[in-house]
Amino acid sequence: LATGGEPNGNYLEFYQGFLLGLDSVKLKYGRSVNVDLYNTARDTARIREIVESDAFRKADLIVGPVYDETFTPVADFAARYGIPAVSPLGAIESADHSLLFQAAPDAASKYDKLRVLFSDTNNVVVISAAQNDTEFQQEILPLLPGTAHRLHYTKGMGGSALENVLSGDKENVIVVLSSDETTTDAILAYISSIQNSLIARSVLNPSIRVVGSSRWARFRNIEKNLFFKLNLRYVTSYHADRGNQRVLNFDRRYIADFGSIPSLYAYRGYDVTKLFVGTVKLHGSDFVRYLNEAELPLLQTPYRFVQKAPGRKFENSEWALVCYNNNYTIEVR
Repeated sequence: LATGGEPNGNYLEFYQGFLLGLDSVKLKYGRSVNVDLYNTARDTARIREIVESDAFRKADLIVGPVYDETFTPVADFAARYGIPAVSPLGAIESADHSLLFQAAPDAASKYDKLRVLFSDTNNVVVISAAQNDTEFQQEILPLLPGTAHRLHYTKGMGGSALENVLSGDKENVIVVLSSDETTTDAILAYISSIQNSLIARSVLNPSIRVVGSSRWARFRNIEKNLFFKLNLRYVTSYHADRGNQRVLNFDRRYIADFGSIPSLYAYRGYDVTKLFVGTVKLHGSDFVRYLNEAELPLLQTPYRFVQKAPGRKFENSEWALVCYNNNYTIEVR
């Protein structure tokens, strides 16, 4: 919760969401839970002291620590004493055995739900800019077909550059690499204007789906109508539909208890509690069999925990594909 005396708001929000999850477990199953909270200060030596304490050995479940470089002592302890340990936010790279659970989705499956858009049956166009999202670019470009058209957007760019590579027969999948909010807004407006011009001139009616970075969801001043008009798609590890009644109910409880609006970290804290505390309390050491079967009222994206091989850790394989549709609906797959 704090490093060098400085509190980390994200992890406090996670813990507050976790506490509300415990309330729900108690109400649903009538089970009380004793919680010991440790501030690790992102210090491996401190974590070794914690796991060697007598109190820690009585644990039925360990949640955390957050950072992979400090997870090894906990992973070793979990293996020695047969206690499941959950990494709630980060990927586990430093350890690997069947009592470890990673709530963050596996990087290898990140774009599985987008691959169908990049097939040869679609017309793929890539638009770069002066400032690109480097991480997104490195991840997405290897997935694109060799036939993909490539354009570099500049201010005042002529319409013919994009018009000449759009198809009227195929689905046009336009991957926009821009990371800058102002430039991204300009590129989406440019795409929209070309589409409007082609339709107005009855040249063709190009079906368009834009693929972008999940970071766009945090843009404050971008024209969100363009997300819908251009059928934006992006992949994210964190998504909660704030129009969903379950999420609204959680928001009200969180605001009443803590006096602030919950973040995605608070939602993850709640979900981790419902997923793991509930199943461990109900099923004990046999809980893994029920982890993917439980129909729990979770707040965020689906979770499905899989092992890549027997004896290895369980990783969440589910990323959320957020789809803005031109009928002004948002679908999450």
